[in-house]
Amino acid sequence: MKVYESQYDFERWYNQVKELSIESQVIQITKEQAEGMIYRGTINDKVLYETIEKAISELGGSVFAKFRRSPKDYATQSLSDENPMKIQAVRQLLTLVSHSERLVEDLNYPNPLILRKWERDIGIEFRCFICNQQLNAVSLQPNQSEQIDKDRGVISEYFNSQEIIEIFKEKIGKVLYPHCVVDVGLMMSGDGIKMKIIEINPFGKMAQSGYFSWVIDRDILFEGFAKTGKVCLRFQRE
Repeated sequence: MKVYESQYDFERWYNQVKELSIESQVIQITKEQAEGMIYRGTINDKVLYETIEKAISELGGSVFAKFRRSPKDYATQSLSDENPMKIQAVRQLLTLVSHSERLVEDLNYPNPLILRKWERDIGIEFRCFICNQQLNAVSLQPNQSEQIDKDRGVISEYFNSQEIIEIFKEKIGKVLYPHCVVDVGLMMSGDGIKMKIIEINPFGKMAQSGYFSWVIDRDILFEGFAKTGKVCLRFQRE
């Protein structure tokens, strides 16, 4: 993992935006403890076991768990009717992480255990592109199945509102990262739109670009707002 990428680790940005994000807890663990969980599916430290139990309870009894990355490679292979990423007990957590090959790949890096409150519905997911502290573009995540045609205008107005542009600039661009990619969920209701920050990642070709292209749409992603005075939104491939 490059030093640049490590600057975007969860624990580096969460506290700055936690009022806009999903309630979470970070549990520091040693490399040996991580190896025990991932290689053998065990926790021999009673204090650590109880700390994880307590965190799950404090986060509402159901959590999403990850280290540097999530064990979603195992989750996609599971035949369970229940969402395998929904953790309600330590034994479930150990089963999940001990069957993930991608977590083994990350053992050479610092690996705090991150528990996030399980959100039944995070809303419609978007990827937001910030460059030089400015929100330039927003893409609907291609894996989203929601029929949002009727809401496109409202969503475009939302991301182009001064309030949201300032949130991205002041909370993230100036304080955290002048260049980054931010994944958010939008909950639509009669009371308006509520945004939650899901994840922040490095800006550049290592990040998926949604319905944009890092090559063809370079001007939009890097300086679109400066040139047009608007945040560019895409809901489908052009």
